Amino acid sequence: MKKLNKLMAVAATILIILALAACSNASSGGGSGNSGNTVAVYKGVKYQGENNTHPLYLTTKFFDDESWVCNYSGEIDFFGYYLPCDFIGYKGSYSGNPAEDGTITMRDLQKADINGYKGSNLPNKITNDVWPMKDVKESKRKPYDLVIQNGKFTDHEVVFTRQ
Repeated sequence: MKKLNKLMAVAATILIILALAACSNASSGGGSGNSGNTVAVYKGVKYQGENNTHPLYLTTKFFDDESWVCNYSGEIDFFGYYLPCDFIGYKGSYSGNPAEDGTITMRDLQKADINGYKGSNLPNKITNDVWPMKDVKESKRKPYDLVIQNGKFTDHEVVFTRQ
């Protein structure tokens, strides 16, 4: 009987270890963005301000788990002040092949909450600590198509080029 109890305890321990490993793998994937191998990278720039002197660089990475993430860097308009930034603006899912010319279908799942800053002072830099990520409402998660032609696509008037 004691041997059976020991065997059951060992089996239970092994099952717990396997379950924890499975949970760890599941939490790192599944469309959360930034979780798989990079399939394609596109970069674009948006010039802002009165004389277009404030560049905002956008880098969109597509991963093999059909997730994507768009990072913003450079300078961004923060209620009339241009501040340095480095933050994730959007995360989502896609279908299609972003590594080749053709149509890909995108869906926004999370976005930076530009109203999420609760501080009373002007921040030194815009990061996701200042503009935290929030889920896009289900009703706004409508798919949209981007057409890649000659290694480029346009999204919100910004031309992105495959790197």
